[in-house]
Amino acid sequence: MEQLNFNDVFSKSFIAMHNGMERFSAIEILINLSVSFLLGLFVFYVYRKTFQGVLYQRSFNVSLVTIAMIITLIIMTISGNLILSLGMVGALSIVRFRTPIKDPLDLVFIFWAITIGIANGVGYFNLSIIGSIFMTLAILIMT
Repeated sequence: MEQLNFNDVFSKSFIAMHNGMERFSAIEILINLSVSFLLGLFVFYVYRKTFQGVLYQRSFNVSLVTIAMIITLIIMTISGNLILSLGMVGALSIVRFRTPIKDPLDLVFIFWAITIGIANGVGYFNLSIIGSIFMTLAILIMT
């Protein structure tokens, strides 16, 4: 059984970074983004139909679609490369959100969009589609 140490992980990551520049083909990128966009539209529709707050903000709803697509791009960028993932964590750690979430259900929709982006970024389309169907059923039953 071969044991890996920390240096092996970094050296393999450097090799993967230089050898795997074209890890995703253009068609794979388009498919991942398209599925994220379509599921983001699904989340958009569910949010609009189940919103029970005082003031509906279309910009928040549009951001749910774009969050799914942005997270898909981030996950595709960092997948399989330790150095890129550490750099992305460092870059994203400086982002600080100051807008308070007024409705706890809005936070559920944000996490739902993030989950769609993560699943589609690694190509788990079945997980994001079936999970979205179950999320919709749960939200419809509870509201």
